[in-house]
Amino acid sequence: MLKGLINRPGLWKRRRFLAGVAIVPLGIWLQKRRDAKAAAEGRPVGHLPVLDLNKESTRGVLLGFVALSVPIIAIAAGLTWKPGRRGTR
Repeated sequence: MLKGLINRPGLWKRRRFLAGVAIVPLGIWLQKRRDAKAAAEGRPVGHLPVLDLNKESTRGVLLGFVALSVPIIAIAAGLTWKPGRRGTR
């Protein structure tokens, strides 16, 4: 069983990539916990920034974020491709 897993480097690439993507919601959840604890203790809680698309700098950051998201989605799609599989008939 282990021999089959070790000889599949594409599988490990997919797992590492998806594990990295899974860390993002974990970080969001931890931040929410910190904010709730700070609010319970009466300390100020961080707020989300205002996204004013009338500012050129905000539009640039948003455009950069979208432009960098497209290759990440393409990489994720490419990692799911399996060589040697043809259409099913």
